[in-house]
Amino acid sequence: MKKTDLPLPSVQQHIDALSLSTGLPIRFVSTDHMVTHFSLQERHLCTPLTLYNSPESSCSQCFQTAQRVAKKMGEAYIFTCPSGFIHIAMSLLQDLDDYGTILIGPIQIKSLEQHTLEEFIRLHHEPSNNLADALSKIQRMRSFTSNEIHALATLTYITVTRLFDQEIIYKKLREEKKSQARIGESLYDYKTSHSPVQFSNDNKTDVLEFVLQCEKENAKESMKKLINELLLLESGNLDLVKVRVLEFYSLIARTAVEKGLELDSVFDLNFKFISSLSNIFTVNELHAWAAETISFFVDELFVHASRQHTPLISKTLSILEDNFMSEVSLGAVAKELHVSEGHLSKLFHREVDVPFSTYINQLRIAKSKELLQNTNMTISEIAFAVGYNHQNYFTRVFKRLSNMSPSVFRAKK
Repeated sequence: MKKTDLPLPSVQQHIDALSLSTGLPIRFVSTDHMVTHFSLQERHLCTPLTLYNSPESSCSQCFQTAQRVAKKMGEAYIFTCPSGFIHIAMSLLQDLDDYGTILIGPIQIKSLEQHTLEEFIRLHHEPSNNLADALSKIQRMRSFTSNEIHALATLTYITVTRLFDQEIIYKKLREEKKSQARIGESLYDYKTSHSPVQFSNDNKTDVLEFVLQCEKENAKESMKKLINELLLLESGNLDLVKVRVLEFYSLIARTAVEKGLELDSVFDLNFKFISSLSNIFTVNELHAWAAETISFFVDELFVHASRQHTPLISKTLSILEDNFMSEVSLGAVAKELHVSEGHLSKLFHREVDVPFSTYINQLRIAKSKELLQNTNMTISEIAFAVGYNHQNYFTRVFKRLSNMSPSVFRAKK
């Protein structure tokens, strides 16, 4: 079958059957983003709205991104539009040729929330009659449960794959991009929350802190959480998330240069990673890109830190790494290295950029965070494990260096 042989009447028949049985508007959009069939168009609340019809708007960009992702996934893709409603996208493929996309929605999930209406009004600056008509349609929309939406996605998948008997092709794509489907589940969690999600700087701060402390795995995990949070805030629009990630990457790069990372290395990273960002189409690929970027910064900062220390300070750092959990003092380390306490203190502060006592506290708190995240030890047990004789003092130091208590930090994991 050639690509020009698309059986449009059969496609329309399947779309109409899905639309009439669910009561949802469904459209078939060609690869050049033109609507070639629209079932129950009169129920589509956004059709007369300016933002929906503008090719450069956030609505259009969201749907175009959904078309690309659905094709990559090889299955029904559940996503949220800028107005806050659920949609399902399913690409129509024949031997990997793309004929277009079936778009189902908008779908209201659970009960209509006040902030959904407020966000819709804020987003759409329309004449009062257009907006009133849209709001009236919203009030009349049927609410779907999560299970019903996933069942509809399954039904759409079965319908489309049987249309061309191409299930093997879709299965291959789905297996390659399987994790992308989890966006829909995350967006459902977001939609069913009682209040709109607000962006938190906690993960952002954690990433920077872990990078500067050369804690690679913790930095990568925090970056993954940051990307997932951005996915919720940007309604699953991967292009918008990439822009936000790129902005944060610039912050990491600037901070790393301030800490001594060579500018040439950062320029090399710019060329390598930024150019590859445009070829990312799935969340998995974005996570891999971010992990590789984080690894570069951590590895380069570690190498830089190793290069800049004299043998005396390198030995001091090694001693502290091995003995931070015990009573270790500047005098004891100076005696072990056969130098004066004053000389070691001055050299340590100059090369490490913090006083000896501050560095020990930073090291202990960093280790305590690993125990808080990865063990069931009590806070008291962790305090003693990292070298503090009193839990209250440990908590005060933790708050000073982390801007939160150990219990709050553990609750965030």
